[in-house]
Amino acid sequence: RRQRQMCIRDSSYHQGNVIVGGENRGIRSVRPELNNGVWSVNERWNQKKLALDMSSAVINGNHLYGFSHYRLGQLFCLDTETGDIVWEGPGRSGDNATFLSIPDHIIALLDNGQLQVIAAGGKEFKKVASYTVAESPTWAAPVLLENGILIKDRDSLTYWSLNKEATASQAPAR
Repeated sequence: RRQRQMCIRDSSYHQGNVIVGGENRGIRSVRPELNNGVWSVNERWNQKKLALDMSSAVINGNHLYGFSHYRLGQLFCLDTETGDIVWEGPGRSGDNATFLSIPDHIIALLDNGQLQVIAAGGKEFKKVASYTVAESPTWAAPVLLENGILIKDRDSLTYWSLNKEATASQAPAR
């Protein structure tokens, strides 16, 4: 029996489906099923126009938000039921990103130190706010705390206070 090998860079589990992606391999949704003691895996969809590499995607509602290395780095949103692209952000955004999913929003930390707050659930890319939170590369996921956020860059760990009076145009306080 011939086995097909796939280097999986990222995977998510959502409503009984495993969504996986790998460098230059697209993103696919598969459903493992156990019938009469025998496991099988059925592919639900395969999206070849985007891929995941050096990025962990998150799910918010029925959408998968991630960062594709195609187009020199771009944020994207996929429909988890169909694999259809809901929107793609601008290209040339960086090498990788890490994500947090919070009610109605996605927090994306790009490797260039830009923290972006993106509206979740929309039909187009809508950046609600953007902050420069580091001067050196950021590779670790941000840590959301009750009143702030931790950002780890190459050289330091910084706590950013979330001020309730701040507006989208104001940066969080250090």
